[in-house]
Amino acid sequence: GLSLDDVELVNVNWSLSPSLMSGQVDAVIGAFRNFELNQMDIEGVDGTCFYVEEEGLPPYDELIYVANRDTMDKDMIARFLAATEKATQYIVNHPEESWEVFAATSADLQDELNARAWKDTLPRFALRPTAMDAGRYATFETFLHDAGLIPDTSPVSTIAIDVTAR
Repeated sequence: GLSLDDVELVNVNWSLSPSLMSGQVDAVIGAFRNFELNQMDIEGVDGTCFYVEEEGLPPYDELIYVANRDTMDKDMIARFLAATEKATQYIVNHPEESWEVFAATSADLQDELNARAWKDTLPRFALRPTAMDAGRYATFETFLHDAGLIPDTSPVSTIAIDVTAR
């Protein structure tokens, strides 16, 4: 029941956790479920996640690969997505081993925060990252339109294609 007149907007850039922990702000938008709450917990600061999908935002794909429809190599992208799916299967089936591979890529990753974030990320992985759900795209686009965030809706076929379809 609040409006923008009821809140003071503060631009904290990407400094979400420090802004919350210091009391600069009471809430942030755009926090990652696997990162900010863990960072705050490590520092002994309580936090609560507001799950937007429980408040009426339709499900949406968090990561979408974008390619130029006119110049893309459909077969190459299909192979890339197949490799992404195999990598996802390995990560989900072998979480400890995959964490070790990931963490070995940089000493900066080898800390409690990133280990926690890795563990919290696994249940969020799409187990079929090559799957395209046209209904999900259409529902989300309708939501954006009804909220006044986009001027019109388009057939899903004009904004997305299933490169794995035969």
